[in-house]
Amino acid sequence: KYQKAYPNYEFFLTGSVVVVDDFTMATLNDLSLLVPLLYLIFIIILYMKYRSISAIMLVFSTISLSIWMMMGFCGYLGLEINTLTGAAPNILMTVALSDAIHLFSAFFESRKKGFGFLDAAKYSYHKNFYPTLLTSITTAIGFGSFYGALVEPVAHLGVMVGIGVIFAWIVTYFFLAPVLLMTKKYFPEVKVEEQIKDKKDIPASASAIKSTGLIEKMKWPIIFMTIFLFVFGAYFSSKLEVNMDPLEQFSSEHPSVISSNVIEKELGYSSSFEIRFDSKSPEGAKNPAFLNRVDDFNSWLLSHDEVSKVVSINYILKSLNKALHENREDFHSLPRTGREIAESLMLYQMGLPEGRDINNMISLDNRFLRATINWNLTDSKNSNLFFDKIKKEAQDRGLDILITGKNPLFHALTPYIVKTFNDSFVSALIFITVILMLALRSFSLGILTLIPNVFPLVLGAGLFYFSGHDVDMGTVLVASVCLGIAVDDSIHFLFEYKNYQDMGLGAKSAIEKLMTTTFPALFMTTILICIGFGSFFFGNYVPNVKFGVSVAIVLIFALVADFVVLPAILLVNKKALVNRND
Repeated sequence: KYQKAYPNYEFFLTGSVVVVDDFTMATLNDLSLLVPLLYLIFIIILYMKYRSISAIMLVFSTISLSIWMMMGFCGYLGLEINTLTGAAPNILMTVALSDAIHLFSAFFESRKKGFGFLDAAKYSYHKNFYPTLLTSITTAIGFGSFYGALVEPVAHLGVMVGIGVIFAWIVTYFFLAPVLLMTKKYFPEVKVEEQIKDKKDIPASASAIKSTGLIEKMKWPIIFMTIFLFVFGAYFSSKLEVNMDPLEQFSSEHPSVISSNVIEKELGYSSSFEIRFDSKSPEGAKNPAFLNRVDDFNSWLLSHDEVSKVVSINYILKSLNKALHENREDFHSLPRTGREIAESLMLYQMGLPEGRDINNMISLDNRFLRATINWNLTDSKNSNLFFDKIKKEAQDRGLDILITGKNPLFHALTPYIVKTFNDSFVSALIFITVILMLALRSFSLGILTLIPNVFPLVLGAGLFYFSGHDVDMGTVLVASVCLGIAVDDSIHFLFEYKNYQDMGLGAKSAIEKLMTTTFPALFMTTILICIGFGSFFFGNYVPNVKFGVSVAIVLIFALVADFVVLPAILLVNKKALVNRND
């Protein structure tokens, strides 16, 4: 309203309140853009794949019901939508889509093999029931591990997606599956490519035989290359630094970024924080010795290029002392006695407008002092280093201080959240591995799941180093999300591998069958999920962009690990794992 009233003036809004509001609006804007975009992309791809409007309607009914159930239940729990939890619908959309695609891929493939509608549905349900249940449980565990975080948005994101993943599986098998049978007449007839009566009789395709043969031939180079890439990723990922600049979360054209740049250029600072000084006793803040130590400390702060101004009661006392002595510059100093200090403060308060006082600078019992420091640091890494420097200097000077304000809180949260995610990731990885060992009834196969689940993350982290970006609250989500999704492919692969092993097939034959029956569905779901997360590229909130693109890249690495690296290892260790030869 002031801009309209004074058109010849420019107004620039900045500060923590404005930036926090910008985070919220960016999240809501991205949700309104990305969710419809994802639906459109998925509709086009699914129609090209299945040529069935009924299948597409069932898939998106499954996705929508899953999201509605998750959001409704989380609303009942009192959870809120913020910059982190706002990503939950997009994450769940890809997970729910994965369950539905697995069901339909097996269904349509078996129809092409001559299975009747009911038999194809039974085959698909049976083939995918336990793998999808297991993947849902492990994914829910991955996200549920966030629950212990002391930062509420992190814990809430884990709860929301963990609950949503379970809902997605329930909707898939208790809505999609029965409705599929009820809508038989709406599905087009499928051209039968060859007549197969039993899963055991499904022959390996020529491409599967060729690719498996190539992997067997190149198994040792593949393993050595994997080891090299793992070491490469581990080395460069160790060089990543934890850092976050709130203003770098938006484009350079964002109003808050522009405002911050103008403020810093014209006034020499872009943000601020608070320091509370404790005199340790009532009325102690009026003690000249204490005030002089605080004044020396403020001068030390101002000696740094990062600090442009320190606002405290000291400035008022020095200015009053100068005014009371004919504005002589040599009296621009603190009063020498406690009596003079008390009189100066009383004089100052008498001149304030009605209802105003100095309790924002000194406490009612005159024990605590508050100083506001204006500075030009905005990123977490340098801010936290400077905060540590301030604390050490205060300790050396015998001052008891507390650094506070929204900026210190925000900057302290960044490394804490990164540590929280890392701890959650490790615990979830261990828990998931144990569950897979029990589900597959094989220690060796359970351990093998670590390779396609950890290798892509380490390689992706190493490559992320070359992007020039630091690890922040957005990018640290990548590891946990990718673990929850990447483990799905590993489960489907090893579950089917174990089934073929139980049928009496050797390692090579089992992998050929896997390439024929399981790879197409996993390839399709991975591509769709990568496109889904890749669509974050069109978001306005920079962490969403980095998060989505990073997840898409890592999941492609995970698919390669599942269908190139894992088969190579199985072919090398086939005697130990399968106890039979081809």
